[in-house]
Amino acid sequence: MKAMSLPPLAALLLAHCSLGWAEQEIRPNRLSTAEKRAAAVRKLEYDTEAARIRHANKVFGTRVFSSPKVTTPEGFAARLSSLNQVPPDRLAYYSWLNDSKKVKCNGWNLTVVDVQPRDGSVLVKVIVGPELIGINGDSYYTSASLEEIYEHTSSNIRLIETKPLTFGHILIDP
Repeated sequence: MKAMSLPPLAALLLAHCSLGWAEQEIRPNRLSTAEKRAAAVRKLEYDTEAARIRHANKVFGTRVFSSPKVTTPEGFAARLSSLNQVPPDRLAYYSWLNDSKKVKCNGWNLTVVDVQPRDGSVLVKVIVGPELIGINGDSYYTSASLEEIYEHTSSNIRLIETKPLTFGHILIDP
């Protein structure tokens, strides 16, 4: 059989390719400092975006907080959070949120501001505000707030009164 010789260009390409493979075998998976930094930045951006998406899709429900000077009655926060119903007056007051293309309401934040004993029960005054999430996952705030007064007994919670603390609303960007 007759030996075939390669044209000079093909021989050069073959030699170059085999050198490249040899270098890769000598230095497998080694990244430069700049490549490592770029990979770390990409991972951080990905993790941040994933956290933002999880936050935007989370429904908070009703969260009850207590002002520092007030002692919340035992069981009130847990019971009110588990009711899973929103009073009609609250829905009416915050109905402007239904038309917003910028934010959605993911729940309610209630802050206990006053507790007054009453015959066999306790009157609990709370300030209500919505938990607002933007379409990009950022938290938004509003100047609109309500005051709700609940009667709390050992076996029941009953809404007694709802009144707006502000008239109109301002949506505050993060």
